[in-house]
Amino acid sequence: MNKKIFINYRRSDCGGYAIALNNELRKHFGEESVFLDVGGSITLGSSFDVEIFETIKLCDTLLVLIGEKWLTIADENGRRRIDDKNDYVKLEIATAIEHNIRIIPVLINDTKMPSEEALPDNIKPLAKKQAIGIRHGNFYSDMDMLVSGLELGKVFDKIAETDPFLLKKDVFSMSFDIDNIKDITCANCGTERNKDLKIPCPLCGSKKFIVLGYTYQHEAKSFLRGAIGIGVLVLSILTILIVFLIRVLS
Repeated sequence: MNKKIFINYRRSDCGGYAIALNNELRKHFGEESVFLDVGGSITLGSSFDVEIFETIKLCDTLLVLIGEKWLTIADENGRRRIDDKNDYVKLEIATAIEHNIRIIPVLINDTKMPSEEALPDNIKPLAKKQAIGIRHGNFYSDMDMLVSGLELGKVFDKIAETDPFLLKKDVFSMSFDIDNIKDITCANCGTERNKDLKIPCPLCGSKKFIVLGYTYQHEAKSFLRGAIGIGVLVLSILTILIVFLIRVLS
């Protein structure tokens, strides 16, 4: 089994949004490209915990849906569920971190990103992942942005498969502007980045930046190989932009 997008969520926090995202993502990427723990994703009669964690190891993106109660939901003893060593939401995120799976926090409505201090040790890196918001009143436009981000990630992954020289450990070498993506931040200090990504971070000088959970970096690479890879990337991004504009204008 090789599910490409895994949806991580708490049922009592944002179960309805999880189902809505699942339906929309399956329409775009196909029925077999999204994993949600309901609706037939888990094989009948299988050990669901084994299947869940094996699926995470094979996926390339984990979407973490975070609603306003995600961090504070407690058990019958008043202890936060996220502090329970057997909490599946936490264990799924920890598995993705351990196996270097791309993680994109999806903030529902006005939910704020949890601080690193508020998270258990094994999922603290979640706090530094670039998030995207899904709002009730802007659900479909926000979904379009999420889909565009996931498509962009698929482009980078494809280049990584054909030319690993260009992409190593989630760090990509780029030399162009991304005008259609919001919330570009420095991967080192979190400062909002100028969209001219050839310029290092004005605060710390880092060349690494984060876009929708993907970490990239400018570096001097072989001109010919870099030019070919970037040419393919630019063409693919233009295609995504055209499709996105057609949706918005239609």
